[in-house]
Amino acid sequence: MHVRWRDLVEGGGRTALLSLLVAVLLLGGVQLRSWTWQQTERVRFEWDIRNGFYWGERTLKQGERVTGTSLATASRWESWRIWAAGYLTLYDALELESANRDYGLDYPPLRLMAMSLWAKSVRAAHPEAQIAKAEEYGQPLLRFNLLCEGLAALGMFLLVRHWVKRDSGRTVPLFARGVSAEWHGWTRGFLAAAFVWLNPAIILTSHAWPQWDVWIVPFYLFAALFASTQRWFWCGCLLAIGGMLKGQLFIVAPFFILWPIFQQRPDAALRVVCGFAVALAAILSPWLLNDARDRLVWVLVVGCSALVLMFAKRSRQHAAFYLPVVAAVAAFMIGAISGGSFGWLRVGFIYGADLPQGLLGGTGAVAGACYNLPSLLATLGLSLKHKLFELDFGIVTVALTLQWALRLLYFCGVAGCAMWVARRARADDAKALLAVAAPWLLMLALLGQMRERYSLWAAAVTAVTVALSMRLSVLHLIFSLLSTAMIAHVMLAEKQFDPSPQLLDFLDAQHVLAAWIFLISAALYLAAAGGAPEFARRLIANVRRT
Repeated sequence: MHVRWRDLVEGGGRTALLSLLVAVLLLGGVQLRSWTWQQTERVRFEWDIRNGFYWGERTLKQGERVTGTSLATASRWESWRIWAAGYLTLYDALELESANRDYGLDYPPLRLMAMSLWAKSVRAAHPEAQIAKAEEYGQPLLRFNLLCEGLAALGMFLLVRHWVKRDSGRTVPLFARGVSAEWHGWTRGFLAAAFVWLNPAIILTSHAWPQWDVWIVPFYLFAALFASTQRWFWCGCLLAIGGMLKGQLFIVAPFFILWPIFQQRPDAALRVVCGFAVALAAILSPWLLNDARDRLVWVLVVGCSALVLMFAKRSRQHAAFYLPVVAAVAAFMIGAISGGSFGWLRVGFIYGADLPQGLLGGTGAVAGACYNLPSLLATLGLSLKHKLFELDFGIVTVALTLQWALRLLYFCGVAGCAMWVARRARADDAKALLAVAAPWLLMLALLGQMRERYSLWAAAVTAVTVALSMRLSVLHLIFSLLSTAMIAHVMLAEKQFDPSPQLLDFLDAQHVLAAWIFLISAALYLAAAGGAPEFARRLIANVRRT
């Protein structure tokens, strides 16, 4: 076979150039984050990092109380025993201590684990560390933020590359028309990943606020990648793990169940649910099976199931799937029947969801900083509990509140997104990426009690537009800029130093306009995701033929 050296050199040159760009972008992004942390000390929102350190310390103190051992005098093995005892009993202890159910803690299990491990490492290195100076010891959390941001960029690259390769060059943006077909996936995936890696909203939230919202972005993107490659079980696992870090991921999780249903693949939807249940059971088993008797019953159930699967010829080849599902179901059933602990649910999820935040949401001194539909409705004097209508049937009264109307509208929108991605997936159309990112836009636009920093999820995942169309990428830039403005608004409002009063007055005055810009941009994005431009072109073509 004849090989031309020119082709090899050109191919090697492109690879070297792309590798150099990746290295420069990676190092530049790391330096930008370090600079952001150093330069934003005056506007840093310390409450969240101090709150995380407080609950991490509270976990360790709970462990000391349960074990009767001081962490200061404990050996390495004993320190881990203290940590585990505190971590596994804190939820129940808070329920016993709080008669009015005002727990103060709204961390899901994996986020509580992260904070308690951070506090443990700080105490080991700095025994006299104070909560008021928690940001001085925050580098481990900032590095974890950095890791999640890097994984999010990687997930975006792989997701875009997969769909561009499936698309076979039918959806080519203007900037990529001079690139050879075999490099489309690499270049367009790299560009989308760069917009995630350098997104100002992500950097500001993770390294200036700092907060931990970026933790779930890679879980969502890799779940979308696994769904795109028919790995439905692992998609469900990732959704469960990410939701145990930030429960808001559960709000968009139904998208991945409806996606295969609209593809007429109920078996795939069941695999998502099974993967979700298996991962949840693995994380929650220490609470569900909290005594030796429960664990023994669980082992017997799983062991008997394994024997049945081993001798059943039809099931033997699927044992790797069936056995974890049986183990997960058994863990939840035994926990429910024998009195396993569900404090993680009541404290870590239900308590935070039930906190009264009105219609606006928002944080600290800036209630209602979100640019969304609920904030516009709030300017009309409406609240989440406002009744749109009420039907009295004598025995029972049915009322539809504004909160539930917005929720129903949101879930209808998620169903529409799942239908769009299923339709485009059947045609191997890369514009399916638009529908993959759309649930985050819907969540921010429609649901009440949204924090302004939640906007970074929409700003991050809509970077898929960069790989599809230069015109659509303008929408991504709008979402990113509005998200950055919302986050900066809160940080400035908390500190109130010159020249922030003038800037705050400007941001307050432009709130309604910014909300309308966001909603109009989101509507345009959803129209593109649903195929409205293609439908309009076909309609015009049919009219002309007629």
